[in-house]
Amino acid sequence: MKFDHSNLQFIIEGSNLGTWEWNVQTGETVFNARWAEIIGYSLEELSPVSIETWKNFTHPEDLEKSGAELQRHFAGETEFYEMELRMRHKDSRWIWILDRGKIFTRTDNGEPEWIYGSHQDITRQKEAERNLKRILEEKELLMREMNHRIKNNLLLVSSLISLESMQSNRNADLDNLKSRIDAIGLIHETLLEDKDLKTVNIRIYIENLLKNIFEHVVQYAVTVNNEIQEIEVSTEKAVPIGLIVNEIATNAVKHGHQEGDHAVFSIKMDRPDTTGMVELQISDNGDPVPDDLDFDHPRSTGMQLIKSLVMQLDGTIELFRAPHAEYRICLAV
Repeated sequence: MKFDHSNLQFIIEGSNLGTWEWNVQTGETVFNARWAEIIGYSLEELSPVSIETWKNFTHPEDLEKSGAELQRHFAGETEFYEMELRMRHKDSRWIWILDRGKIFTRTDNGEPEWIYGSHQDITRQKEAERNLKRILEEKELLMREMNHRIKNNLLLVSSLISLESMQSNRNADLDNLKSRIDAIGLIHETLLEDKDLKTVNIRIYIENLLKNIFEHVVQYAVTVNNEIQEIEVSTEKAVPIGLIVNEIATNAVKHGHQEGDHAVFSIKMDRPDTTGMVELQISDNGDPVPDDLDFDHPRSTGMQLIKSLVMQLDGTIELFRAPHAEYRICLAV
């Protein structure tokens, strides 16, 4: 099809652009209907139009910046005038406009005369940019929080090593220490697999923790009765809970059973009310806890750690010795 002037109009309408023509010397302006529609008006409502029409709807801060960009273009410093600016919509909100233009005629003495350009509504793009920026800022904040938590957990590991080294150098103690470090590392591994960096599904975490313990610590099969409810726990609270479970489970299978036993480890956790407390019950079918173990004033590193972590979570712990060891723990999470 042969190109004619009507094709240009079709291109403008197809591009959904507002167009403007401005005589810099006289202030005369010509806007198309789309130019007015972008800010919620009809051309009839805005008539008569002039450069003051554009100025009255443009944000004062952007008007000043736009003026500076126009002067640069008038002086020949830029090939085109281009500016992102805010304009007041009829419904009182500010919308974002990509304003573009170019001088096509000058006066006999070289002053700018007619400049032609377009308006494009970029409000959605700007909102998308803001949302992306917000998401990136939140992600950065979460990563800072994660680094802070990892730092604190590494300090906890350091404390465990110091405590262990003061009490014993036995290989068994080093195995216990490794299992504690693994329990902490599993938290961060779980977080990396989850979209939410703030909380941990405690059921999934404990399942993985117990699987890790029973596959690497003992040489016989252990049946796990898992009755942990789907509870989201902050990462700060999940680490001490994991260490508590790790200590009790490791001690149960190491000291409560012998090779060839059919060990059964049971764990239950639920939130019985809206107080924010959770109840944790842990038991196994192994040998009962020895009568000479002083639970109120424990001497073993593991038991000291359990009681310390329970206190850290503003909780309470009870030990029932017979017929099998059972721990009943209440924690503020």
